[in-house]
Amino acid sequence: MMKFKQLVIVIIFIMPLSGCFDSSITLIDEYRIYPQDEFGDGHYLICKLGCDGDPKIQNIASVEWNDRFIVVRKKDDQKPWYVIKAKGEKLKCCNGDTLTGPLSEQELKEYLESEDVGKLKEKSFE
Repeated sequence: MMKFKQLVIVIIFIMPLSGCFDSSITLIDEYRIYPQDEFGDGHYLICKLGCDGDPKIQNIASVEWNDRFIVVRKKDDQKPWYVIKAKGEKLKCCNGDTLTGPLSEQELKEYLESEDVGKLKEKSFE
């Protein structure tokens, strides 16, 4: 009976904390992808620090990234592509990284060919 009471006490204290766990996906620095919630339409990319000028891209279909670039494809747009490029050596929230877009598939291809992008990791949300 004592072990049951201890278990109930542990459950009572752990349950409220279960909502505190972060369900975001960290790409680089504090750039994160969050699942749909009451503030966004579909998955969205935002800087956790929320500095002025940092991009917020909603309704994400897929993302590709490395230390210097984040390439985002939105769902259901004629020009669905966006690129975030590091101002310095690496992407860093609140650092003035540049957002380019919306871009068509052809415009994205031309942009990526003009930059030394390198290998990108990939994640899909479809």
